[in-house]
Amino acid sequence: MRKQIKGMIIVLLVLWLNPCWGQKATITEKEMPFITYPFFDPDPVPEVNRIYPYFYFNGYTNRKVIKKWKMVILENDYIQIYVCPEIGGKIWGANEKSTGKEFIYCNHESTPKSVFIFN
Repeated sequence: MRKQIKGMIIVLLVLWLNPCWGQKATITEKEMPFITYPFFDPDPVPEVNRIYPYFYFNGYTNRKVIKKWKMVILENDYIQIYVCPEIGGKIWGANEKSTGKEFIYCNHESTPKSVFIFN
């Protein structure tokens, strides 16, 4: 009976002290410049169809514009993750700190795509 109580006390102490051994994570926010290909200007006369009264951006320019995008950087002792909230919260890239290698490719150009059309 005494051994069980000592064992339970040891387990409770270990579980109670475990959060003290946890990793420290940081969240920072900064603006990072990326090459961006913006949309063409929309047609000033909207077409009356299933997306009316919204404009449809049908193309992209071929001129490069350097735009600063807001990046949220999540980081602990092992990895660093870049998230871009202005493009829908997409993971923009991730690095493994001990080797310095990317395990999610960080694209340094932004090209928007027509994915969603209003019904």
